[in-house]
Amino acid sequence: MRKIERVTREKKITKINQPQIAVIVLLFNLLICLFLFMLRPYLPVIWIFGLVFGYALQRSRFCFAASFRDLIVLKNSTIMRAVILAMFISSLGFYLYNVYFSPGEIAGIIYPVGIHTAVGAFLFGLGMVIAGGCASGVLMRMGEGYLMQWIAFVGLVVGSVLGSWSFTWWYGIIVSSPEIILPNLLGWPLALLTQLIILGLLYVIFRKWEDRQS
Repeated sequence: MRKIERVTREKKITKINQPQIAVIVLLFNLLICLFLFMLRPYLPVIWIFGLVFGYALQRSRFCFAASFRDLIVLKNSTIMRAVILAMFISSLGFYLYNVYFSPGEIAGIIYPVGIHTAVGAFLFGLGMVIAGGCASGVLMRMGEGYLMQWIAFVGLVVGSVLGSWSFTWWYGIIVSSPEIILPNLLGWPLALLTQLIILGLLYVIFRKWEDRQS
């Protein structure tokens, strides 16, 4: 009797038709691309890049909060090492662009390291723990249907607006503290080498630490 009841219950489960949903989502995005193209020809490219980037984030579970959480709770350094590898590659790109395409000045809106960096990192880490993810993680989980992340997103927007509004005040108190700019202190080649060595050592340390935990 139990087997018959189990089979009957399994038949009642409604399966989601993923191919049909995929077609609907695809048509919906094509309509959005058409609408964006009518506004600006380059906007569909940005939309498609966002979709691809979001898909990569969702499939890889890439998140700064997850990198620390998995490292401490699960004793797994996979995401942390992915973050380090991303920083390694971006450091190379940043160096090549500034040395060969923008010599004489640091390209982009870059703020030097200082006391404000440590304070901001602490607040950012605290916020990640409470919200259950970093900015990219919150956006990813919003798309997955987590209601809590929608509340966290509202807090993220409100905090960003308040931070932008009071930036001048914060800058006078803490951002203008003693600063360290490695390229100015060591020169571009040595600054790049120093950063890559530190990142490489961290990668090896986390890898060996994970192997010992298993």
